[in-house]
Amino acid sequence: MLVAPDGHNASIDIFALQVIGQADDKYIMCICDNWLVAIDQHAADERIRLERFFNELSTTLQSLSQISEDHVLSRVDGVSVLVPPAAVVLNNH
Repeated sequence: MLVAPDGHNASIDIFALQVIGQADDKYIMCICDNWLVAIDQHAADERIRLERFFNELSTTLQSLSQISEDHVLSRVDGVSVLVPPAAVVLNNH
């Protein structure tokens, strides 16, 4: 979110940004039109990782939803599914 000098929210085309450098090893400095934009590298990295995680989860859930009920145990992208679901009791040894 960008905040204009008058305090209102502003929007900018992220693809139009031109990277001009880095500040304090924390911010990617960009320019676009008359705007100087500082992007928090840590926050941007977290956002990218979160979006990647949600995309992978969505793909896995989509695959799981297509498992037919005649499979007793299926494994999709590292997730094991017991179809139909069964109660399991776990004990400490």
